[in-house]
Amino acid sequence: MIEIILVYNSKEPSRPERIFEAVFERASSLLTEENKIIFQKKDRSESLDLIDEYQIKVTPTTLFFKDRKLKIKEEGIMATEHIYQILKRVKYL
Repeated sequence: MIEIILVYNSKEPSRPERIFEAVFERASSLLTEENKIIFQKKDRSESLDLIDEYQIKVTPTTLFFKDRKLKIKEEGIMATEHIYQILKRVKYL
């Protein structure tokens, strides 16, 4: 099972966070059903445990898990294609 968590500021998102939220939503709508991938969004103020555990310094940060283990942490925004490429890598880790 692959899980992707976006940690961002949902209450006062910056412009890059708003842009990436749309990209994340699009990737989620295209990939969730057919590939058994779980997409989640977490507000940074409500996710202090994640921020501490994974040493998140900037938002947005996207965490890619496989079998409940962190495989890749990406800081900043990325294109949908970049998400696909990371998912391919995560599947084989």
